[in-house]
Amino acid sequence: MDLGRHSVESTFYSVRPGVLKLPANTAISVRIDNRTSKSEYVHWHGFQVPARYDGTCEEQSEAVEGHGTLQYTLPPQNPGLYYVHSHAMTMHSLQQGPYSGQFTPVLVGDGGMSDIARDREIVLASHEWDAYYSDDEGVEKSVEQTHHLRIDADDEEGNESGWEIRYRHATLGGKPLDEETPVCVAAGERILFHIVNASATEPLVLHLPGHSFHIHALDGDVVPVVADIEVLYLGPGERASAIVVMNHPGTWILGSVDDEARAKGMGIVIAYQGHRRDPVWSAPAGHAGPLDYTRFSYQSSDQKQPDAEFLLERKPRDRHGFEQWAMTMLKESMPELHRPYRIALHNASDEDHPMHLHRNRFELKTYCGRGVSGLWKDTVVVPALQSVEIEYTPYDTEPSFFHCHNQMHMDCGMATILQATNGRKN
Repeated sequence: MDLGRHSVESTFYSVRPGVLKLPANTAISVRIDNRTSKSEYVHWHGFQVPARYDGTCEEQSEAVEGHGTLQYTLPPQNPGLYYVHSHAMTMHSLQQGPYSGQFTPVLVGDGGMSDIARDREIVLASHEWDAYYSDDEGVEKSVEQTHHLRIDADDEEGNESGWEIRYRHATLGGKPLDEETPVCVAAGERILFHIVNASATEPLVLHLPGHSFHIHALDGDVVPVVADIEVLYLGPGERASAIVVMNHPGTWILGSVDDEARAKGMGIVIAYQGHRRDPVWSAPAGHAGPLDYTRFSYQSSDQKQPDAEFLLERKPRDRHGFEQWAMTMLKESMPELHRPYRIALHNASDEDHPMHLHRNRFELKTYCGRGVSGLWKDTVVVPALQSVEIEYTPYDTEPSFFHCHNQMHMDCGMATILQATNGRKN
């Protein structure tokens, strides 16, 4: 794996190759060459690995020093769709970590799709490029300008505008929409799309006019209930594997339902054989919010009480106008080794939060008040003003970072460490 530079429309970092394919159930020798001058952390998102190799400073993982090399062996992994990306601390820099473009989708084995009939597979990762700060009116500001602002930290509204992160460009599959070579398809073809939201902060909300996504796996795990959806919503860090049957001939845009994101490049062109015309976009009539995970789960009446509860909340902006977030423990209990540990997440804010647990998979137990079972993930979107419960079984006593995968929310406080005890009494 090579951390280096290349140029698309501006200079940014990239991990090569574009899609990393690894054999399943096999130990993998890894070598990471850092061709930048900065120390880096490489996170194996969704992998079950020792904390030493997970790629975060919070877990005391090994860093890849500037112009240095790091080598280690990854333990065997189950087939699935994973994701590897920079986990360098960004704070208010928009050129590091997930903003930088150092990421790649990872297919382990057949992606867990051995029983799924398809004619071919396409891997797509979304990302936004050239991030910048702006005020509430959309006026661009530099980091230096933001630090000239002083507001009352106790005043949640503040005396001045706060800062939003915006982007100049967006890509789906590595190129912006207006430069993308069409994906040519035949009527009746079954295409298995592996889709990764590799954004630092933005949800990916995709639609292909006249078609539906037949969801077979989320976050690399096969879903217990396969269902069709018209609009695919993935929070940052989420992944989906879906069959799309090509049964609506024409030339179409597979793209973001957000007009601004699509104008910046978030989409690709799907062209049927024999149809040579300008690509068509039409907005979906359905809901474009977070996935209703209950559609892909079994119903459950499990009433087990959570072992721990967290409040996801917005705090007053700091004196420079930056947002502040918190992950406050309401009910405290330490996880124990090899024992199921249930966590309730209560979102008290008006924003969705994609919560990611490192080094472990978890089972969704309740979603917006409904009991579910059978759906395993590593990232779950907790909708605004709603609650979700998850359960995982720690396999070791090393630290596991648990955080919002919106980079700004994480950097501004929405994160914690979970670390299991060995269960022994003193």
